[in-house]
Amino acid sequence: MYPIHKGLHLLALLRYRDGVQMRFKRHFYIVPCLQVKVKRVIPKWRYIASLALPFVVISALLIVAMFATPVLHSPLFLILIAIHAGMCYPDFIHIRNIIGTPKHTFVEDADRGFSVLVSEE
Repeated sequence: MYPIHKGLHLLALLRYRDGVQMRFKRHFYIVPCLQVKVKRVIPKWRYIASLALPFVVISALLIVAMFATPVLHSPLFLILIAIHAGMCYPDFIHIRNIIGTPKHTFVEDADRGFSVLVSEE
């Protein structure tokens, strides 16, 4: 589920693909981790959309799959939805922090989180 989650983040940033850097890392020699760094500034609402897209798409697919399968398998999908909601929690924190910024702002990845740049319009 994690690679699909990261892929959906990248799908929302497809327009800015020339400024996106991806790296695969392995933690503890087993766990694959996809690291994504955005090297250019992105409009605030595009950044929010890229953060929210994985939660909306994967949760909707899991809910549809839950209703399409027999009742005995539905707890499995509820557990997967809960795991995915936990994976999305940092995205929700970022969205909450970005929502309060002024209208015409841009977001840039920084070493410790992100920077919000305000345009002079």
